[in-house]
Amino acid sequence: MNAEFEPRIGEWLSFVLILPLGFGISFQLPLVMLFLNRIGIVSLDLMVQQWRVAILVICVVSMVLTPADPISMILMAVPLCLLYLVGLLMCRFMPRGRNPFDEAYEP
Repeated sequence: MNAEFEPRIGEWLSFVLILPLGFGISFQLPLVMLFLNRIGIVSLDLMVQQWRVAILVICVVSMVLTPADPISMILMAVPLCLLYLVGLLMCRFMPRGRNPFDEAYEP
């Protein structure tokens, strides 16, 4: 076959920079879920109702961020699905505290 492997620096650099960055950002999922729940954008009930959509989005994101083989996609999607469940548990057992601004202003 006489094939030679000549990696291009642009392809190698994009692989080396994008993959760890994608993994690092995506594994912040429970913290993002807790933040969105705490500030009142997304409720816990909505996250529980839409778990199928979340799993689909996790699979699509892991497909885009990993190289073109199914094993690396699964190696990213399974921990992210577990982290989604951890995020749900965090939202459940770490509820929002009371808001000090809800009280009437007393001079």
